[in-house]
Amino acid sequence: MYSQKEYKPIYGSFTNREAIDAIITNTKILTPKKVPYTIGHPPLKRGGKRMASFKPQNFKPPNSSSKQEKPATPLPNGKPVAGGLAGVLSSFELSLQRAAIQPRGLVNNGNMCFMNAILQTLSHCPPFYNLLARIKKEVTHNFKGKTPLVDSLVMFINEYRQTNDSETEAFGEPILPDYVYDALRGLKRFDSMKGRQEDAEEFLGFLLDGLHEEFLTVFRPGGESQGARNKQLVNGNNDLVEKPGSNKDDGNENAWMEVGPKNKTSYTRTTDIEESPISRIFGGQLRSVLQCPGSMDSITLEPFQSLQLDIQPDDVKTVGDALKNLTNPEYVDDFYSAKKDLVRATKRLYIETLPPILTLHLKRFVYDNVGGTQKLSKHIGYSTTLSIQQELMAPSQRVGKVIEYQLFGVVYHHGKSATGGHYTADILRYDDEWLHVDDTTITQISAEEVAILENPTQPTDRSAYILFYMRRD
Repeated sequence: MYSQKEYKPIYGSFTNREAIDAIITNTKILTPKKVPYTIGHPPLKRGGKRMASFKPQNFKPPNSSSKQEKPATPLPNGKPVAGGLAGVLSSFELSLQRAAIQPRGLVNNGNMCFMNAILQTLSHCPPFYNLLARIKKEVTHNFKGKTPLVDSLVMFINEYRQTNDSETEAFGEPILPDYVYDALRGLKRFDSMKGRQEDAEEFLGFLLDGLHEEFLTVFRPGGESQGARNKQLVNGNNDLVEKPGSNKDDGNENAWMEVGPKNKTSYTRTTDIEESPISRIFGGQLRSVLQCPGSMDSITLEPFQSLQLDIQPDDVKTVGDALKNLTNPEYVDDFYSAKKDLVRATKRLYIETLPPILTLHLKRFVYDNVGGTQKLSKHIGYSTTLSIQQELMAPSQRVGKVIEYQLFGVVYHHGKSATGGHYTADILRYDDEWLHVDDTTITQISAEEVAILENPTQPTDRSAYILFYMRRD
């Protein structure tokens, strides 16, 4: 049934798991004569009629060669860009242009729906796709290098081909992206990942963190000192004055005195991170203000990759309500003050800076003292556009007009249990067509089916869990 051959490791674009093993480990592989999976439903034509069912093409093994093949996409002038990956990162310019790519399903090879939903959404995230597509075009890759996760996602993005409206087949064949799973298992967090049900939002965070760290291993932009970078984090009408005596010796290198309106001073500190293309695409900043009677305001600037939105309060019925709830003041009784002993303090969050890609995490999994972690199936309304009102922004960052975003992806959790269930995704294509993707099954849907403001009249087991918005400038 199977033939056994030995292949040398080369770089190329393949969809079969066995071929990827050969590329990475230079081991013997089994080449199947038949593909061991089928598609759940036939794809749709643009007119809405289903096409005939089809199977993926048989895999053709690469020619055995001791030389590494060149990337399928020609490099500029036939040579890698100067400086390799570091050179690409140093000249990185964020692009929000949507790519015309042919959608493809992803094979669920054992409780991997949480990864499939996130990978589908990221493949249709314009700046993320454009970054990896440029790396693919201008840099040669090697899985034995310092950036295996970056290389695996470049290969994943390369599985999607450019398309146009004249295509007779709306969707491509499913992808089995085991090479992405393998690269992730190289990270300590994912040692025992496969076969387990995982949280999609947690996975998104670890994936972006992994990419961020790999980019930093090859390039650290700017070359300026931490102190100089910290000063640049606060702008607007405020002046910055270094906190007297603030140095490495007092353990507060990332702190300063901030002089605001009416000469009011506050003690400001920040959790600092090095910049990478990932932080430039997804990274924002929150301003946490602690006010205590008789003391100077204490301000902390905290980075975020996704905004965590509490949806438990009864008055939170929409995403807009959840954002307002994020900035509501929180009162802390019996707070110890060096000047007035026990006092009532006030803590409040504002948005300091917003990223090009705004990710909203609806906190559906809550801890209950009796039953443990439970799923909150409450309906939260949202639309395909999002307006960030100025009162949500830190006072120094208000520009006098709302900031507009457009929805391009939704990740859903299906089921009533917090320890199981299923993940699917809705994605927006370059032509403003919405698709619902459930592993290998792709269905055309309307914008009205994606964004539901009111509580649906028909009961459903799916709940919007992560919302992806792109800034409209």
